[in-house]
Amino acid sequence: MTTAEAIRSLVDFYGRSQYCYLANEHVEEMSKIKGTVLDSKGSQASFFMQSYTLTKRSFVNMSRDFGYYWLRLVIYLVVSVCVGSIYFNVGTKYSSIQARGTCAAFISGFMTFMSIGGFSHYLFFVLALYASITAVESLMMAIASVVPNFLTGIVIGAGILGISMVVSGFFRLPHDIPKPFWRYPVSYMTFDFWAVQGQYKNDLKGLIFDNQSPDLLKITGEYALKETFQIDGSRSKWVDLSVIFSMIIIYRMIFFFMIKISEDVTPWLRGYVARRKMQPKGAIQNKTVAP
Repeated sequence: MTTAEAIRSLVDFYGRSQYCYLANEHVEEMSKIKGTVLDSKGSQASFFMQSYTLTKRSFVNMSRDFGYYWLRLVIYLVVSVCVGSIYFNVGTKYSSIQARGTCAAFISGFMTFMSIGGFSHYLFFVLALYASITAVESLMMAIASVVPNFLTGIVIGAGILGISMVVSGFFRLPHDIPKPFWRYPVSYMTFDFWAVQGQYKNDLKGLIFDNQSPDLLKITGEYALKETFQIDGSRSKWVDLSVIFSMIIIYRMIFFFMIKISEDVTPWLRGYVARRKMQPKGAIQNKTVAP
């Protein structure tokens, strides 16, 4: 008899023995015992205290990670200086219409892609940039709660952000995006679409541009929005910004529900499946061992 046959014989003999039956019965009794750990209601700290503690801990961890926090801050500063110097004093010539649109699209798209990381005029610019970066972070959090590992999350997130930039209305104008899928509903479901439109309105409305020829009438910013970028200027830029913040809330809710599912539902399902697998074995053993 070979070693494998001997092991198989011993395993089969144990499975039919009284010892196996008693061991399974003992395990089943132990699984029904409720201890203090199982009866625990979780942390006794309030929701705000938990949020404060976790937020503080997150800031400390990020500030200690050079690659995650400080390196990205340096990259943002360098890119901001580069963009500012390239588009410095762009003016109101006819060619500046396209230049302003390119600058706004770059800021809303490419700078937020790294997140995988007048006073009212500047205020909207800052809020829109903040909302775009937060939307990317929230989207990545929602993806991370679903995918099994970090690299998979990065790949999926980069793909989603790439599609978001393509249908944002810059690479192809809004009316030229194919219908019904890419324009409705995909483009309207991406934060880039609303960010680009809001930045365009914020930058162009109220300006007067030179025409291609000095003999022609000057071009208003509203006309450039409608004819050059195919954007409806009647909708307020603050509406576009509010849509981005709504997306942030939706992404956070998805993240919250996925975390709750992984904490509560998934362990229950695993336990249920394990109990279902153990029941037939116990029934067979009862019939075999019983005199």
